[in-house]
Amino acid sequence: MSFLTPTSVIAALVLAASGVLIKALVRLYFKSEPSHKHVQAVMLPAVLFVVGFYATKIIELSVTVDSNRTALARIEDGQYTSLAYLEAIRSIGDLQEDSTLRHLLSAELGFVTEKLRQIALQELTFKREEVIPKWEKLILNANRQVLATNVVSLADWKRFSPTEGAEVHRKALNNGVKIQRVFIYHGNDTAAYERLIMQAQAQVGWGVDVRVLNGAWITESPFVSDLLRDVGTQDIVIYDGECVLLTNVDGNRNIICSTLTSNQHRLQKAKEFFTKLWDESEAVKIPQDTGQ
Repeated sequence: MSFLTPTSVIAALVLAASGVLIKALVRLYFKSEPSHKHVQAVMLPAVLFVVGFYATKIIELSVTVDSNRTALARIEDGQYTSLAYLEAIRSIGDLQEDSTLRHLLSAELGFVTEKLRQIALQELTFKREEVIPKWEKLILNANRQVLATNVVSLADWKRFSPTEGAEVHRKALNNGVKIQRVFIYHGNDTAAYERLIMQAQAQVGWGVDVRVLNGAWITESPFVSDLLRDVGTQDIVIYDGECVLLTNVDGNRNIICSTLTSNQHRLQKAKEFFTKLWDESEAVKIPQDTGQ
């Protein structure tokens, strides 16, 4: 909202000019009537007061009109969205009940309705094939910091991101985003552990601050186990401290689905969970070439 709208500026100039003209006329009149100087002394301020008063009212009216125009535009936008939704329902209702098209469109409308409900709650659910693309977009959109754990198997990671996210990590790092990641491994499979370390070292080479942790420690720590129950999964990614991506995996550590949420309780528990894991984990370094 601006007080210097075209209408208010023009009105103020017109009234100011009117005030100057009226003042000149009053002085001209009383110049020929010297005996009425005391009347002139009272009338001039009165005239200027009236001019100023109405100038203020016109400016206020202009501002109100401008504000109402903006509010109306917002209402129209909302009505357009609502009308489009109602029109979709009406259109589906025009189809035969046993229509194949009706069943398909009804399913799509149900999907849209659920997405709108999730958006209103600032909480989205992603299917298996959506998780990595959304994960990459979120990293690219981060402004300051990404805190992550990783439980997803290397095979599944490569299935959806053949370069293991190298490009998006480098772009984010070049934009000044700090990325910290804890790789969580399970069991005593030496070959699997070595592959994980190679993956972790590659990310260190990109500029990611990486650590590794044996997942057994999580279940052995009562406090961390309690946090895990609140968080719901060991695989988390916190973006700029404002939202968290929670990924569920199956017994082979392959992605099932993910939930992105800004729920403050879950977000706070996820932050505490990450901090505990980070403090307990072991830093990963790239072996130095001795030249021998």
